[in-house]
Amino acid sequence: MKPRVKTVLAILTVLSISLSGCTEASNDAIEDNDLDDNMDDMPLPDCELNNSCFEPEEQLVMIPHSDGCDNTNPIHCMLPFPSDAFLIDDESKITGKRINYSPSSLPGSGSKSMIEIPLINQMDGFSTSTQIMTSFSSSPNLELVANQNNIMPSTNSEHQTLLVNLENGNLIEHWVEMDARAEDGEEAILHIRTIKHLEFNSQYGVLVHGLLDYSGEMIQPSEALSAIINGDTTDSTDIENRRGDIGNLIDYFVEEKNVEKSDIQAVWSFTTNSADSALGPIIQMRDDALERIGGGIGCTIESVEEDYGDDNLTLRRITGTFTTPQYTLSEYTPTLINRDENRMPVFVENREVPFIMTIPNLKNDTTEMPITIWGHGFLGLADGGPRGWAHTYQTAMLTTDITGFSNVDYDPISFALLDPNYFSHHSASLEQGMINHVVLARTFSNTCSNLSEFYEDDLKIIDTDEIHWGGYSLGGIVGIPVMSLSPDINRGVLFAGGGPYTLIAERSGAVQGLYYAFSLDISYGNQMDRAVIMSAVIQQLWDIADPDAYSAYLNGGYSGLHEHQFVSLNSMGDQVVPILSADRMIRSSGASIMGSSVYHPLETSIWDENDSSSSVAIYFDGNFTAPEENIFGPGNGAHGYLWYPSEPAEIGFKFILEGEIYDACEGDCS
Repeated sequence: MKPRVKTVLAILTVLSISLSGCTEASNDAIEDNDLDDNMDDMPLPDCELNNSCFEPEEQLVMIPHSDGCDNTNPIHCMLPFPSDAFLIDDESKITGKRINYSPSSLPGSGSKSMIEIPLINQMDGFSTSTQIMTSFSSSPNLELVANQNNIMPSTNSEHQTLLVNLENGNLIEHWVEMDARAEDGEEAILHIRTIKHLEFNSQYGVLVHGLLDYSGEMIQPSEALSAIINGDTTDSTDIENRRGDIGNLIDYFVEEKNVEKSDIQAVWSFTTNSADSALGPIIQMRDDALERIGGGIGCTIESVEEDYGDDNLTLRRITGTFTTPQYTLSEYTPTLINRDENRMPVFVENREVPFIMTIPNLKNDTTEMPITIWGHGFLGLADGGPRGWAHTYQTAMLTTDITGFSNVDYDPISFALLDPNYFSHHSASLEQGMINHVVLARTFSNTCSNLSEFYEDDLKIIDTDEIHWGGYSLGGIVGIPVMSLSPDINRGVLFAGGGPYTLIAERSGAVQGLYYAFSLDISYGNQMDRAVIMSAVIQQLWDIADPDAYSAYLNGGYSGLHEHQFVSLNSMGDQVVPILSADRMIRSSGASIMGSSVYHPLETSIWDENDSSSSVAIYFDGNFTAPEENIFGPGNGAHGYLWYPSEPAEIGFKFILEGEIYDACEGDCS
């Protein structure tokens, strides 16, 4: 309302009061000219003299705005992460939502300014293995906050960081750490680390409150969040559109978790993807592949080396190829999966995929030995598996490359560090690699089960009815995805496995060279950008081969995944596959801990010797230590330690070959 109009209305109000005693006749007797004269002589009300009659103009809080960002945190476009700010409504999706990273959302690299990931923008929520993070303008003191060695305080509503499943109100166990990789002079990420996978198709709320900085001052929320808390209007359309949702979340924490509104420093929500979104494409690919091959299309023997190694361990080493349905557009990387409009894989052609089989020299009491499909290490190659263990435990070792993480993938991965969209290509190689292993198991249990090379002195020495999984390091990681997808593998041993990949990568010396390349100016010279890319892009795309995504359904519950059982063998102080990741894999899968294990992670149960169906984990201690920050350790030999004592192999191979869980430690695995 204009001031002049307000003035006129005030005068008319005064006149109406002063003339209220006049009769209608007397009102008529007053001429217009007389009224005008009287108004000129009438004194102004006091409020007109001091401007108190006017409503003050509303002061808008000015909020920095960037299209495609979560503007509640000015420190980085993608913080806090993950955030529902990056979802849009989509009724065609199971969650009712869809990721929508605009070209300006993801940080550009030194080689490409605008990053677009079309594959991720088809997914209906965030990874259940996501890293949760935010940042503040001053560094918080985490002295009183749950850490990796003391997790339980995080389930107390008075804890300074809260993670809650908004579907049921349950507080989620987690621990908190600052990013030790932060550069001097820049804000550091506050990481909220969950101890196992989150639930699919669920909304979570995150709250940070009551944290002090190192000078004892209260950490301040961002201006945008302060405006929402205080009810101040902003000039940001983004903030105003989200005010209701964020305000409701604040009210929830205040009313349900007894949080003081004035103590809130960060609050946001995020929605995880559905199992169909995360795993549906590879399950359909698996189903299509198995339907196409039946019992297997065939295999070709290229070479046979008798007495391989000249050390009396190996009877023969067989190399060749097996025919496998392929869904990648090219057999050479980088390449993408051929997909329909719903992101489902579409068959391209059959291709020949190399394999190597190692058949050990027979011991006197051996008749037919089962097959162990062996998974190689990170950026390794199929080499026939460990010949010493093959001979000791009398199992044929069958191997093929774990594409995506094999020796030939170093360059494609490096290329993806310059343009993160190429992680879509890397994910395609991982996805095809999982299918190759499923087809390998089916082919050698059927079509290629009676090769002449499987005989010695007219006696068949290979039992193709029994196919198991074994793997070390990367092979221990992908074991759960492969067994979950393969209906032909029921048991496996996982040496030094863990998950998820991004938790491993922050602490693993195995990726130190790649991380150095990731940090170059042509890639991502800023640590905050690197952390965002790892969580928002890499983990989302790597879920397809990550045990964390499959572990919830180890014992059924999701159509299309195969129930199986494993023994996990882990080395304390491991600086390649950190124990933190092993703990998480074991919790997520519901495995129990053998009583003789030197370590029993929080929220795990002790193995019952009468339970023959449980997956079991054992921790061994070679007196190694690892840093407790997200940095690379100096290297200590812990990762390879499981090769040397006899007990880990005895436990692992007795389980997969005989189905027996055996405590070779006799009560103490130290």
